[in-house]
Amino acid sequence: MSETPAAVVEVRPIDNDGVGATTAGTVMWLAALIVCSLSYHSLKTHGWTWWIGASAFGFVFGLFGIWYTVRRRSAYRAAAALGDPRAAGAGE
Repeated sequence: MSETPAAVVEVRPIDNDGVGATTAGTVMWLAALIVCSLSYHSLKTHGWTWWIGASAFGFVFGLFGIWYTVRRRSAYRAAAALGDPRAAGAGE
């Protein structure tokens, strides 16, 4: 049996800074909050009103996540503009 090396392919990350992923997650939590709010009576009947709080919590923390990732991306871009080698490839 011959040992042939496997091909190595460089894979770049889809989203370096995380802003897109965080925004998508926050939008999904907002959609969940809207659906839960519209289904309040059904949730109350089954004792599942905690879903409204959980989706509101997810949405609020998602807003914080968007703020944080945008701020981090800006810091990476500023460092890259100043020529900091540690910022290479970050926040593209």
